[in-house]
Amino acid sequence: MPESNSAEGSDRSEEQVSGAKVIAQALKTQDVEYMFGVVGIPVTEIALAAQELGIKYIGMRNEQAALDCDWWFF
Repeated sequence: MPESNSAEGSDRSEEQVSGAKVIAQALKTQDVEYMFGVVGIPVTEIALAAQELGIKYIGMRNEQAALDCDWWFF
């Protein structure tokens, strides 16, 4: 009797979603309109995913600038 591997029989049509898109969707669900952050590799994917959903990403060169800038929007 041949063994069946459940992984081989699984549906391969499931689409993988990136972590950046999950984070962006969670922010959109919470009605986030603006994101502030330091421009760089770890943030780029999240910023792009957020912008696709209509969230405005405002990039800064350092953490102090991002922190000082957020009061303009509150």
